[in-house]
Amino acid sequence: MQYDLRDRVRHEIQLARAESPCVDVDALSRSIAEEFGFDPESTFVMLKRLVMHECARLGIGMRVQSGATVGDAPREAANQRSAGRGSAA
Repeated sequence: MQYDLRDRVRHEIQLARAESPCVDVDALSRSIAEEFGFDPESTFVMLKRLVMHECARLGIGMRVQSGATVGDAPREAANQRSAGRGSAA
């Protein structure tokens, strides 16, 4: 049986999309990267690029944390951080 990483990523994207219309690229890439036993940082970066490519190809919305690494915790969404705060103008 041949293991196809691209098919696996597509499957995981569809599962993530079932939960939310916008895929959290960093969380999805991190969860797949943790399954590999070698150099999680390089694996995470490669998977992040693949997830972003597949989401773009399929027209699926993405949420991406700039400069994220394997050990980073997911950040709070910008609209949640600013909720309840008025403008200073």
